Amino acid sequence: MDENVKKLGMTFYAAVFTVVSAIGGGIWTASELYNQIQGNAEAIDGLSSTESRLIKIEKSLADNNVSALQGKLAELGTSLTSIMERQKELLDLRDRIASAEKTVAENDIVVKGIDKKFNKINTEIDDLWKGLDAAVSPL
Repeated sequence: MDENVKKLGMTFYAAVFTVVSAIGGGIWTASELYNQIQGNAEAIDGLSSTESRLIKIEKSLADNNVSALQGKLAELGTSLTSIMERQKELLDLRDRIASAEKTVAENDIVVKGIDKKFNKINTEIDDLWKGLDAAVSPL
């Protein structure tokens, strides 16, 4: 009988161990499931927060009329291109003015030389007239 009691005790312990293991496994599984559900809830909250931020951004873009800004930026780009072309024309004009100033300075030197010659010729003509006047009336 001792032998049967030992077998019965071992069977009882084995059955208790099996039940306790099953309960422990069930608790562990329930805990993991709870953690996964809680993680999914946080992820959903994060998505909800991201979605609300996107909605706020879209509203802000609509309030600031970004589509009109794109048109204005295109217009500004065209204006900048036009300004750059005009600047090139102004630089060319500046070079032409500098060339004209150089020519004017050179012409001024030539005119001064001619003016000196005319003054000399006028002086000689005046002297000739004085000489003719003196020859016509000696006294």
